Amino acid sequence: MKQVFGGGVIVFKKESNKTKYFLIKNLKRFGGHWSFSKGHQDKKEPIKTTARRELFEETGIKINKFIRGFEEVSNYQPSYSNKVNKTVTFFLSELKKETEIVICKTEIEQYKWCTYLQAQKLFSHKRNKDILKKAHRFIHEDITEKQAISILKKYSTDKGSFEKVLKHCKTVRDFTLKISRQIIKNNPSIKLDLKFLNTASLLHDIGRFQYPPWKESVKHGVAGAKVLLKENLPRHANVAQNHLGSGITKQVIKNKKLPIPKKDYLPKTLEEKIITYADNRTFNTRIVSEKQVERRFELEMPESLNRLKELNKEINNLIK
Repeated sequence: MKQVFGGGVIVFKKESNKTKYFLIKNLKRFGGHWSFSKGHQDKKEPIKTTARRELFEETGIKINKFIRGFEEVSNYQPSYSNKVNKTVTFFLSELKKETEIVICKTEIEQYKWCTYLQAQKLFSHKRNKDILKKAHRFIHEDITEKQAISILKKYSTDKGSFEKVLKHCKTVRDFTLKISRQIIKNNPSIKLDLKFLNTASLLHDIGRFQYPPWKESVKHGVAGAKVLLKENLPRHANVAQNHLGSGITKQVIKNKKLPIPKKDYLPKTLEEKIITYADNRTFNTRIVSEKQVERRFELEMPESLNRLKELNKEINNLIK
């Protein structure tokens, strides 16, 4: 059987708070089905170059970079031949500027910008539906509470540690959602992603299985981020690596010779800050006062005390 390799691009854009995906319909002699732009890899051509070239040749869309962390491989036999096996690597790219679409009329019948549900209805091949599902989840990190707990369990080392970490994470989650709802109530202009806050707080301590409190605890944030990136959850990964204390700066890592890569691990988004705040005030499954947290910082992390107070003040200003 002949092996053929190819590259493709899942192109999307944001329009009126909706994500739309770029689909093409091949001519009947090429199957006449809806799919993503893709094509054969030239000899010695890097696969990402193939994906870019094919997209431009088929549609006129020119892209400079792909979204880091997404790469999906599809293996299948095309309907026109049972003697060929195709392996196509798909990448993801966001179109941020209006671009004139010029389709290759010798290969493509038409194109459409579709919402996720519209695209799923147009696809006739399950492989395209599966790839779109993975891309959509990657972009929106749209996972359920049940899926988040399943991921947590997947990386647990034993039943006891899983139950202990889950109880803590659920306490942090409940406190996070309580704070978030109060912020939304008091500040109608602030938009918070409650679904993300739910699942991100459930997964924030996934690195604890590898690095529990008594074993190089400072590593659990980075370890958790690595796991969540593997699961194609970059926003969740940011929460995992940035939630420790009130965040850890590159200078602190250098001064204290901490065993993690030298960079800033600071909560940036409001969602990250809320989870960090909630986690600071959660001791196992008990909510403690800000004063108790500050006293702990004075003893254990005095270099981060001012940053903690600033975080507390920011959240309190939004709650009150």
